[in-house]
Amino acid sequence: MEDNSKEVMELKLLALENEVKYQKEMILQKEVEVRLAKAEITNLDKPKITSEVFNAITYTIERAIMDYDFYGVDDFDYDFEIDHDNRLTLSNIALNDTDKLEQQIEMYIEQAFNIVQKEQ
Repeated sequence: MEDNSKEVMELKLLALENEVKYQKEMILQKEVEVRLAKAEITNLDKPKITSEVFNAITYTIERAIMDYDFYGVDDFDYDFEIDHDNRLTLSNIALNDTDKLEQQIEMYIEQAFNIVQKEQ
């Protein structure tokens, strides 16, 4: 009788474990649905553009960055360090004046597009 009871309990345990596994999978699916719904809500507020306009914008930004003068030594902060071989190495470099780069990108976009004021 004891073996039968043990088998029944093991079957119940297996059923419960399967139910837990199923519920976890359902929760994961619902979490994915929640993330997708949040992304859709976020996208509702974004302005719509065509893929052609997007490509034109990215091309314009790429041109502005490629044409930017990154050779100005004074435009960067440098950090040096001495490594374990007593060699001087450049450990960090940062662009100081990002405003100039931003202005150049804006200028290229203004030149590439007909910007109109939104009607009230």
